[in-house]
Amino acid sequence: MSDTLPLSTPSLSHRVLFGPSELRAGWRFLLFLAGVIDVTSTCNYLLRLLLQGSGQVVQFLAREVEDILVFLVASWIMARFAPGSR
Repeated sequence: MSDTLPLSTPSLSHRVLFGPSELRAGWRFLLFLAGVIDVTSTCNYLLRLLLQGSGQVVQFLAREVEDILVFLVASWIMARFAPGSR
């Protein structure tokens, strides 16, 4: 009699979410997008509270800087999960 265990097949959800070795790129992109949208909406709310009564130019510049920082931080975080980054 053989002492080898039969290989189990991964579940459907595992096959949909993961490729041969890691999370599929499409799901990583959706996680990135969800994070950016969530953090941006939270920052916009906080900026609206902090910059009440300030001019339109100040509000515009603050939102532009916020957008750049959100994308840079989110990109850096997602790069930490990239293959070969360990």
